[in-house]
Order: sequence, then C-alpha cells, then structure tokens
Amino acid sequence: MKTKTGGGGHQQLYDPSNGRYVSVNSNDVFETYAYGRNRIKTQREDELHNSLLEWVNQEMIKLKRGMSNREIRKFNTATIVYDYKTGKKYFGRNGWDQIEQPINEELNRILKPITDSKYLFGNCAEVQAINSAMIDGSELKYLRMITINTYKGLFGKYKQACESCTEAFKGRISKNYSGWSGEEIKQWKK
Repeated sequence: MKTKTGGGGHQQLYDPSNGRYVSVNSNDVFETYAYGRNRIKTQREDELHNSLLEWVNQEMIKLKRGMSNREIRKFNTATIVYDYKTGKKYFGRNGWDQIEQPINEELNRILKPITDSKYLFGNCAEVQAINSAMIDGSELKYLRMITINTYKGLFGKYKQACESCTEAFKGRISKNYSGWSGEEIKQWKK
C-alpha cells in the first residue's frame, strides 16, 4: 500500500493490487473507494449497524422455525465484520455449540494460547464472524467489527468483546465500534 495526502488534508492509502483507495476522515470513518468500475460503496458505522439488525431479524425467523424457545434464548449476541478492502460483510452469532466451518489456520494460532488457559471460544459471535472473513481470504488488519445484544430489552445496543476476544483481536483488527473489555461502554447513537 502507498500513502498520500488527499484533498482536505486526509490520508489516503492506495492498494495497487486491487486499484482501491482507502481514506480516513476526521470522524475516523474509513471510506473505501476506487476509480472506474472497481468502486465500492462506503460502509459507515450506522450502515453496518443497520445491516447487522436486518441479519439478526432474519436469523431469528430461521431459528423460530426449527428450535425451542430455550435454544433461541441462547442467541443473545450478534457480530458483523466488514472488510473495508473488499467491501464484504460477515456475520456471526453466539448460541451455537461449535464453529460451523473449519477454523482458519492463522486464527487458530491466535486463539490457541488463549483457549488453553481459558474457556473455549465456541460461543463467541466475534470468532464466528472473523473466522468466516478469514476463510474467505480477509486479512485481520482490514476488518472492522460491531457486536450487539439481541435480548429483547437490550436489542441493538452495543456489546463489548469479552476478555478473551479482546485479548485475541485488540490491536489486530482495524476497529471495534462496540468496544473492548475494560473500556467505557459505547452507546449506539441513532
């Protein structure tokens, strides 16, 4: 990637491998764009949040068709991961007993030292979403993440990453809008 200062004084990163620019504006919003046919729509925090809410509603409908209310209540956390280099979105939810696909090798190396000494990650929405992104070829440094509660009274409110996910992903992914364990809790602003 090459860096240059664009109009308005903000920094732009250019990736010649895909012909895209990434711009960071004063509100810490990554704007991904390209010239010509490679243009990708910018994904702001509110757009990602809305995409996650839509996905959660669809997931709840699917769950209600084949699961008991007790099983459905296990689904209390959802995550969206956005790869700002490719423009792709990946979703994850908790309440599943095992990861539904193989674990990416790089992710497994990150998780192994943590899971050997603490509880297993099989229940973290963040891990499921990041694993999906990495299996699809995403790099951690291009990932942005939002995690929310799916409980009735807290539906849509940000949920911080647990201690284990904080240890695994803080400093490795680009941004976690919903915050890390031990930080001040962020509130969703409509």
